[in-house]
Amino acid sequence: MQLTPDGKALLHSFIDAGNLPDLRWPNFSDYRQLMTDFYSEYSYALPWIHDSEPTPQARAVIAVLLQANSKGLSADDYDGPRWQARLPKLRPANSHPVEKDAVQFDAALTVCLMRYISDLHIGKINAKHFEFGLDIEHKK
Repeated sequence: MQLTPDGKALLHSFIDAGNLPDLRWPNFSDYRQLMTDFYSEYSYALPWIHDSEPTPQARAVIAVLLQANSKGLSADDYDGPRWQARLPKLRPANSHPVEKDAVQFDAALTVCLMRYISDLHIGKINAKHFEFGLDIEHKK
């Protein structure tokens, strides 16, 4: 979904702040550069939304996040209970969706998916925060 200049500014503001208040864990500063890289590939359009509706891929990702428990993770950490409240803000549930809701939905899905992939690949605890001297950068 292409964004208006205001929509792009909103997306940039979330990424620049590394914070999305709509998330269970709003601070995503560890993913700011990855978010910048991801959205720059799409010219700051919303890849998870088409015609104001979540794409089939977005719905599939949400289904995976909701099943995080089957991988030994908690779906709550990937906004599990929040997806059902976010979906009705977009079409077809809302005949006039607000661009802000679409931007928040898309950014939230991107952050949650990045966290999920990272947690599956390197674990939930970042050793750098505990100064153990472990190098995980090559695994990202």
